[in-house]
Amino acid sequence: MAGVRSIVRLAHRHVARASGCALPQLKPAMKPSTRAFIASRTMAFSTEAAVPSMTESEFMKLSDVVLNDILEMMDGIEAILPDADITLSQGVLTINLGEDGTWVLNKQGPNRQIWWSSPVSGPKRFEYDSRLKKWFNTREKQQELVELLTEEVEDITGIIVYTEN
Repeated sequence: MAGVRSIVRLAHRHVARASGCALPQLKPAMKPSTRAFIASRTMAFSTEAAVPSMTESEFMKLSDVVLNDILEMMDGIEAILPDADITLSQGVLTINLGEDGTWVLNKQGPNRQIWWSSPVSGPKRFEYDSRLKKWFNTREKQQELVELLTEEVEDITGIIVYTEN
């Protein structure tokens, strides 16, 4: 359909306030020679393995260490919160704080990541930084796993979880 042009006329409603009440006003339609463009940003992530920066055995060792460290840090919470149940089984750490919510951290070997589910911040993915020897969020690069967890638990429960930094 060469030579056929579609002209889209956009009308935007604006609300003007006069004497405390809203009056709708229409903006004039765009001129036919004016072109409108809509910019969009597509965000995607893959569940397929990235080029591994460490071997699977290194990943398993490092992820086991951090999950066990978190389990030990959270150990005293079960004595403070009667509904709390904290377990580590087959690479999945579940921190159930009763009505305060449940965090789940699990190892994803093919991706070399720890996946996180939080009642506060939702799902996240963490990768190991061998230079800093800590796990960092794949999107918010300055967000460290243990630090984020202790902040969220304190915000929700008022319980300060001490870490060995």
